[in-house]
Amino acid sequence: MQSRMLFDSEELASFPVKVPTVLDNVSCVYCAVGLSKSTRTKEHVVARRFVPKGKHAGGWNLIAYACTTCNNAKARLENELAAISMQPDSYGKYAIDDDLLKAEATRKSARSISSRTGRPISGSGEELKFESQHPSGLLVSVSLTAPPQVSSEVVFELCRLQMCAFFYMLTFDRNSQRGGFWPGIFMGIQYAKRSDWGSRRLVSFAETVKEWEPRLLCTTPIADGFYKLAIRKHPSEDSWSWAVEWNHSIRCVGLFGEERNCENVENALKRNVAQLLVDEPNRKLAYRSDVALIEADDVLFKYRDIET
Repeated sequence: MQSRMLFDSEELASFPVKVPTVLDNVSCVYCAVGLSKSTRTKEHVVARRFVPKGKHAGGWNLIAYACTTCNNAKARLENELAAISMQPDSYGKYAIDDDLLKAEATRKSARSISSRTGRPISGSGEELKFESQHPSGLLVSVSLTAPPQVSSEVVFELCRLQMCAFFYMLTFDRNSQRGGFWPGIFMGIQYAKRSDWGSRRLVSFAETVKEWEPRLLCTTPIADGFYKLAIRKHPSEDSWSWAVEWNHSIRCVGLFGEERNCENVENALKRNVAQLLVDEPNRKLAYRSDVALIEADDVLFKYRDIET
């Protein structure tokens, strides 16, 4: 099913929208199972506690119904990823200087559990140690530390669920009280912390899709800018790009729709280049320095005028 614009260009340009969009849907926005009043659960697609407490007040959100299974699964992902996206970097610096963010980061780090370590986020920082024999005979030992990490599978699963709900909204038919789901595949391409938003792959993605037709762009209206969203339609194929930004800290990008076209777009993107640090028969280790994004070059969530 092809999506249509929920807002025309004038409405998009006049954001922020101060009221939520509420769907009286009769099927789950995540799995399409039929719902009744006894089986449905109310769902805030951008969870109220996914962002710092109080940031959702007065802003736009999507509220719909979901089945209990999907709602609970999404809540578990949100609990972990909200906490991780709020944490400071290795130098103790937060994504932005915001007292509510700092307070919520501290609270969540003690209560949220890392799926990677099984421990609270506050105790899930990681350390990597390795030793290598230099050709000269010198034994080289290196130790690296990092803030709490999360697997790409966890990140992109939450992205997939969020995109399901927003696409369902874009295709929602008020007569049948149902929305649609994209044809084809869902593809996660990259996620990155703020310090690496200027990586070759992320910049290449933004430059590739910036001229695609915007179907849903939400920047400042969701949670005072602590959640950003962009869905754009390919000019000629049944494929869409998607991008989200969580708590000014993590950006995730990808594609969904017709499989071959998604793969063609993905294959044309520039690749990040890593430096090989250890190259031995049974182990290899490579590293890549983060690349900061210059604000003037940030087009991922920018709106451009289109003909309507």
